[in-house]
Order: sequence, then C-alpha cells, then structure tokens
Amino acid sequence: MELEAWFLSMYQLFQKIHPSLTVPFIEEKIGFDLSKVNPEEQFFHPANEFGLILNLVGITYNKSFDQMEGILSKIDSTDIRNSLENNRCNSFARFLMIWEWG
Repeated sequence: MELEAWFLSMYQLFQKIHPSLTVPFIEEKIGFDLSKVNPEEQFFHPANEFGLILNLVGITYNKSFDQMEGILSKIDSTDIRNSLENNRCNSFARFLMIWEWG
C-alpha cells in the first residue's frame, strides 16, 4: 500500500496544504468525495490521485524529502481520527495499532 492512501484518508489535510483544496472543491474537480471513499479500495495507485489533487492548485508532487516532510508536518490528531473513522483505511489502522502496542 502506498503512503499516499493514508494521506488521502486524511481528507482535511489537503486544506492545510492549500486553502483551496476543500473536500467539495476536490469532488467538483475530480469527482470523488474524500470524506467517504476508502482510498485503499478506490485507487490502484493512490500517489497518482494525490498528485492530481495537488496539481489542482499548481503543486507538483515529486515525493522529495522536503515535500514529504512538509506534508507530514501538517498532520495532527484530527487527521488521524478522520482516517480511522468508518474503517476507511485499514492498513493505517493496523500500522497505528502495531506502533502503539508493538
């Protein structure tokens, strides 16, 4: 599973990256509601969708260390909770369980 599936499940993260990247804006432009889809099941290569979303506001996704560090620095406990609700990203839930209890 690509790390970007976890990012896609943290649907409010996009607005922290750029204020225009709201769930309704993304749905209008691309056609999927990030607050409802399970990125592990919906997307074969989540990195492609992640890059497509960032490209909506002129950001090129290149997976560089600096870009990943910038994205990760924006994640907070609300994003993690959003990712876990409704079992939308099971690999992330398993990762957290192992990390917390491992």
